Amino acid sequence: MKEKEKDTQNVKQLPGLSLRFLQILEENNLTGYRLKKDKTAITPSKLTHIKNGRNKVTDDLIEDLLKYIPNLSKVWLLTGVGEKYEENNHEEKKSVRKELTDANAGNAGMSEADQMKILQKEIKDLRKEVLDLKAKEESHTKAILQAMRNEFTAVFDYFQKENISNKKENTK
Repeated sequence: MKEKEKDTQNVKQLPGLSLRFLQILEENNLTGYRLKKDKTAITPSKLTHIKNGRNKVTDDLIEDLLKYIPNLSKVWLLTGVGEKYEENNHEEKKSVRKELTDANAGNAGMSEADQMKILQKEIKDLRKEVLDLKAKEESHTKAILQAMRNEFTAVFDYFQKENISNKKENTK
């Protein structure tokens, strides 16, 4: 029982990325054994090292997890900002557009005015989708930059504290 409490304490002290990485694995009932069996770089020993704080989550582990869970948001995983899972609206919209195009081809007897209205609606929908994607990309970029600033500040503060403590030790 004490070992379980110690494990929980270690996990709470991990950096945000490691916590989010482990959280996703737990939420999706994924174990290191299962992921290794499914030919990912994520192994039981790597997970143990991450949980114990000995190792950090590496780029290859992140990429494997994103391949394994395709709708997982990379921005959320890296920064904790935004939605955890991305919606697959883009694929659904492409499917709807294909159906509309196929329907339009089958409706050759449709008046030119009606065909024009359908095309104008499709253009309007596409423009909105492009604007939405641009806004999403911009917010993700801002989130990543903010996370990088926070990380830089934390590292700077750490080295500044280390420098101060080293100076104090040297003056003794």
